[in-house]
Amino acid sequence: MQIHKGNPQFITLLAALGLRPHYIANLDSGTSQVSAIARFLNGKPAPAFNLPTPLVDPLARLLNILPKDLLQGLYTWSGWYNATPADQLPHVRQMSVDRWVVATYPQRQFPVVLVGSANGAATHLAAALDAPWLPQTLLTPVRRLGIPVDEPQPDIAWAAGPVHTLLANNPDLRIHQMRDPGQDRLMLRTMAYFRLKRLRLGPVYEQFLEQRLAPGGTIILIECNYAWPATKIGDRHIFQHGGEGSATPEEYIYGSRRVEAYLREQDSQHRRWDPPKPDGDYPEAEWGFAPELRADVERFAARHGYRLRRIVFDHPEELSPAIAELYRWWYRRRDIPANRLFVQSFVHQQPYWTLRHGLVPYWSVFSVEPSIERLERYLAASEPYDDIYVNMFSHGVDSIGIAKADAWQPILDRARNQGRFLGVSRERFPRDYGSAVRYYKQLRALNGAYPLPNPLSLEQFNAFWEAHGAQFAVQWQGEREMKA
Repeated sequence: MQIHKGNPQFITLLAALGLRPHYIANLDSGTSQVSAIARFLNGKPAPAFNLPTPLVDPLARLLNILPKDLLQGLYTWSGWYNATPADQLPHVRQMSVDRWVVATYPQRQFPVVLVGSANGAATHLAAALDAPWLPQTLLTPVRRLGIPVDEPQPDIAWAAGPVHTLLANNPDLRIHQMRDPGQDRLMLRTMAYFRLKRLRLGPVYEQFLEQRLAPGGTIILIECNYAWPATKIGDRHIFQHGGEGSATPEEYIYGSRRVEAYLREQDSQHRRWDPPKPDGDYPEAEWGFAPELRADVERFAARHGYRLRRIVFDHPEELSPAIAELYRWWYRRRDIPANRLFVQSFVHQQPYWTLRHGLVPYWSVFSVEPSIERLERYLAASEPYDDIYVNMFSHGVDSIGIAKADAWQPILDRARNQGRFLGVSRERFPRDYGSAVRYYKQLRALNGAYPLPNPLSLEQFNAFWEAHGAQFAVQWQGEREMKA
């Protein structure tokens, strides 16, 4: 469902119903994280596909019986349907997006607010701290047809007009045009990915902080320093070829045997891609933090007397072990067993059911080989789990280095009691388009029904970090460290 007007009262009213500005992607990292946190803060689970709960079971049955080819076509054209027509870009305003973000959160004050990088582990940190999250980056998909998936140069030429229009009306944004023909292959047939990365808080976020962050409260910056070689096309326009997964930036830019084999399997006439030569490393379009925002937050916090802390890490998944161990530490202090691991994938984040079932959350960006390797390292260094549940996000393509069900089996075998998938069809993955719905249904059915806890305080988080923080590739910085 969509919003087509920018009136503040209209957006506030409809945001309470789960609606959004029509030019912001529905199922993307940023919007899904906002929705999951907002629903949790309102005492509700995040719905599957943002659908009302009564529709979940009928949709699951329908997706289970439709032919794969039909489902793949529906998947591709659903992206086109939800993308913004280019002629509507003159109406895109960041302030309307910001109003939607803040309107999703309950009307009360919070001791902590998170700001910055999209990150699934940070979703569970926000839930623990009873904190809303203000995203730096959101996705505007734009409709376009007729550009071959494996030819980036025509896409750059096409984007010149739309990018100019967006930037002219939104001076606080930088556009990272992201093109990943490895993992987003189906969607690239019908749309372009414009990641809108804010460089300043802006008036709506500032007003939200002034009214909803408690006096003397704390702003926590989530800063993922993940960078990607990219090309500056124009003022505030960065072109990024490829994205986080298994294929490396070098493979996306210069090719490899894996790229050749992949393109051959896709019946492409190309054997490598031909993007523009990178002129430097830039914040990764989806997950990376643009440091310009930090300077603006520092200014705002100093002016209003708020505390400022930073959580800094170099790869999106580096925060996952820290948050998993934080939850184990927290559960034990609540006399709850801390022996059930829940591996969540991409936008399939469920802080409500995680806490209601007493699950330990571990977030994986995608189902790719490097993600399994990072999870293996965490499990090798942690106390064993009795139960391990794994979800895999389906993006519809046998992309380079994709980790199918068999690759996850050693993870499941680590469980002392049971290890199993939630919502995943071994036979259909990665074309398992009904997995998000089945995942939600199976997650709800897990045993364990604990009351939602009182929030974790910053003092408790500090105590955990003082005792265990040295083992993680994450920095937790306060005012003293920031000034040093």
